[in-house]
Amino acid sequence: MTDAFAPGIGPARGYDGRPDLTAEHFLADPYGPPGSRMYRTGDYLRFLDNGVLDFVGRADRMIKIRGNRVEPEEVEVNLARNPSVRQVTVLAPRDEQGQRYLVAFVVPVAGGRLLESDLRATAEASLPDWMVPARFVLRDKLPVTDTGKVDRKALLESLD
Repeated sequence: MTDAFAPGIGPARGYDGRPDLTAEHFLADPYGPPGSRMYRTGDYLRFLDNGVLDFVGRADRMIKIRGNRVEPEEVEVNLARNPSVRQVTVLAPRDEQGQRYLVAFVVPVAGGRLLESDLRATAEASLPDWMVPARFVLRDKLPVTDTGKVDRKALLESLD
């Protein structure tokens, strides 16, 4: 436990002994006593006229899978470690029951050969089961928007 936490309050899971990560996510609390911290959630909120906070959206792409927090970028970084992967984007569409699941859209390196089993093994080697994509979709290239960013909407529409 570090001095940055109030007595009796332990660090959040994954932050103990990681001062770099703690400093990035637990900021000095301008409203609390000296030395107190507040957690940067990644949520965008606004005050309504009646003083109630209204959730506007996320600063990142964090989603919940089976009750667990998942940032698709973490899965992308993991899959990109496979030397046969040139590009990867992970999205979280909803199934017929409204539950989110992960889909990895993967572009192999030129002349490379990728199998779903290889990609699954890469993910399973270092990710918890809820972060392993349910589907792997191989593509020659990923669609892009006019500004050159991956067109996530087009990828989701291609699943139908």
